[in-house]
Amino acid sequence: TEKSDKGTTAGVLVGIKNHLDNRAVSFATDPEGRLTSNAQLTGRLITLSWVEVLILAGYLEGGIGFTGANFTFLADLEYATRGGEVPFILGIDANVSPDEWFTAPWGDTDFLNHMEAEIVQVRNSSITCTGAKNAEGGSNIDYVIMSKVLLGGVEECAADFDVPFAPHFG
Repeated sequence: TEKSDKGTTAGVLVGIKNHLDNRAVSFATDPEGRLTSNAQLTGRLITLSWVEVLILAGYLEGGIGFTGANFTFLADLEYATRGGEVPFILGIDANVSPDEWFTAPWGDTDFLNHMEAEIVQVRNSSITCTGAKNAEGGSNIDYVIMSKVLLGGVEECAADFDVPFAPHFG
């Protein structure tokens, strides 16, 4: 893309079943209903039993940690969830390991604690991307970040190894 000639950035997509009460999120469209230019974070707001939950998809650029465009992503996520007050589920190609989130400072704590969120990782694999050439055969950079209040609803988180979009598992 024009943002990355080396392929270190991508766009994201969120899909919601038609029968669920959902609507576009304000940060993904402009006042005329057109998609905005930030392809790194998008979502839909769904209503489940009178509770609104943000269903989000995100992508962090590889190799820059939590600086530059990735810091802007964190600020946008923090704004969209009102500092974690709006429950959310974020499927993310983070391009960083889960442990690195505890090094992302936010105020007097780290970003995840500020957002009252936790990382949910796949349980059937130690890696989610085969792009890294290392002894493990890849890296764990794809996972879900979600509000702690929603964790009780997690039944399973598993990688799908039979997907057409390598090097990532589904």
